[in-house]
Amino acid sequence: MVKLIFLQQMIFENLGQMYLSAILKKNGHECDVFIQDYDKNIVKKAISAKPEVIAFSCITGSHKWVCNIANEIKKQYKCITIMGGPHPTYFPEVINEEGIDVICRGEGEYAILELANALRDKKDIKKIKNLWVKKDGAVYKNDLRPLNQSLDDMPFPDRELYYNKYRSLRNNPSKRFLTTRGCPFSCTYCYNHSSKELYKNKGTYIRRRSAEKVIEEILYAKSKYLLKRVQLIDDTFILNPEWVENFLDIYKEKVKLPLSCSIRAGLVSENLFKKLSSAGCDRISFSIETGNEYLRNSVLKKGITNKQIVDTAKLMKKYKIKFRVYNILGLPGETLGNAFETILLNREIKTDYPWCSILHPYPKTEMYDYLLKGGYLEKRFSSDDYASFFWVEPKNMKIKKEIVNLQKFFFYAVKFPWLDPAIKLLIKLPPNKVFEFIFCTGFAYTHIGSEKLNVLDTLWLGVKNSVRLFFKEN
Repeated sequence: MVKLIFLQQMIFENLGQMYLSAILKKNGHECDVFIQDYDKNIVKKAISAKPEVIAFSCITGSHKWVCNIANEIKKQYKCITIMGGPHPTYFPEVINEEGIDVICRGEGEYAILELANALRDKKDIKKIKNLWVKKDGAVYKNDLRPLNQSLDDMPFPDRELYYNKYRSLRNNPSKRFLTTRGCPFSCTYCYNHSSKELYKNKGTYIRRRSAEKVIEEILYAKSKYLLKRVQLIDDTFILNPEWVENFLDIYKEKVKLPLSCSIRAGLVSENLFKKLSSAGCDRISFSIETGNEYLRNSVLKKGITNKQIVDTAKLMKKYKIKFRVYNILGLPGETLGNAFETILLNREIKTDYPWCSILHPYPKTEMYDYLLKGGYLEKRFSSDDYASFFWVEPKNMKIKKEIVNLQKFFFYAVKFPWLDPAIKLLIKLPPNKVFEFIFCTGFAYTHIGSEKLNVLDTLWLGVKNSVRLFFKEN
């Protein structure tokens, strides 16, 4: 048996880690998790658990925290540190960081199982597919294994990894489920295009679990934990209408709980919304990104018209489904007038929960190359130039301060049009902490309302994250 512990900074259920834990436990290994926002002295607690492996799931922006913690652990304790998730997948050079022994690129369930089995059996780990392994000054770079085509064969995610320790996560009545892996679209700001290239000729990219298996997982969670709302977190839940209709028929009969999901304007029909509403769907998320069609379709390559967005919103209003809309400000070539077009479109469709971020053009995306070639960036970025896309625009990116400030007031501009004169004056001021606090309150309302979350626990989490924002915690 090998003992592996996951370390993470923020309070949330990482579904990827729950899948990893499930397959490890199924094969006789032991897993635990420590969260910095709950577990003070996380390094000391990690070491006291005496694991053979310490694992991190990492997005770009959180990688510096991971590297710092891993390095601190390695100075005091002998173990293997492994980083998985989007950051090492697209920035594998992070293997050169002093505290990192192994990185996992792409889907990690069978790679981490093979690693654990090899450590248990005292076998060589240098040739495990999906892993890059640093040993004796050399880095062993292994190819990706084929994509797992049989999602139904995977064990259900190990929710007890979190629920046995963290009351707020266990008692949150809204829980997350995944039905699909892979996305067919290639928006320029997303890594999906790179992911498809990475997995080229390694199996069908878009894979879906059977409706029956997803329902079985939901019913299992419902029987064992507090569950009053099902969140389906697929990027686009409605990709296969026939599958969706079959799923909704079973869901309506057997689950009978409120449901939320994500859709794409242009892929929906009135019949589908009727089915969603009848099955209990009362919350939906979808993307506008920008109210300007040229920016949305020529720059972002979304392939969605304003008419499709308006028609989609009308159907949701007809069937009394509230919706959260994702938006981005700071697009290349965007004027202040274009930014207000985005606000006006959100007003027109009567967005219930407006959500807005600043564009973060990550290297190795099509958007990054577009910005670089177009002269919108003053220098090449490294992955270390990124923090949260809600708080700070990337360094040296040419974005007007008015647009940066408008992002902080976006929620209020959409919901309260009478504030326009005041907002147009305020955004001329230098960005400041007061504006960021104003943003936090609108963000909290959107987050709690769109996901029907536990208010007290969510507000407590907001306080923790505000501390990190205002006092620059690492």
